[in-house]
Amino acid sequence: AGGVAVDTRTVGSSGGAATDAIAIEIRSPSTVTLTVADATLSAIGCAGGGSYQSTTLRLAADGDLDVTRLSSYTSNDTSVAVLRDDGYTVRVLGVGPGSATISAYGNVASVAVTVEDAVVTPELVARVVTSL
Repeated sequence: AGGVAVDTRTVGSSGGAATDAIAIEIRSPSTVTLTVADATLSAIGCAGGGSYQSTTLRLAADGDLDVTRLSSYTSNDTSVAVLRDDGYTVRVLGVGPGSATISAYGNVASVAVTVEDAVVTPELVARVVTSL
């Protein structure tokens, strides 16, 4: 971990009947990275059109500590990409073609996402169970 701040505070009643000293140690991560599962989101070729792919967002501290749910996020261009938080995962949804930068609160980390009009055509693949 990065910087460490140690502080000692005395807590108790104003009358001084019950007091105690508590050492508080606060650690800030040395690295914070924001990533997406797929940085290029394409149009989806379905009836009705106007739909784009989405991807999951992940904020990691000190390598692999997932802190995604502990932050909020913004898109610098909501005509290209918006964010949706369903309470379990944070997703980046493509809205229109272009590039957008997704940033964690306080700009501690950011990631670029590109949304393109190139169509991804859905494909149904038949599967047959041959043994159980």
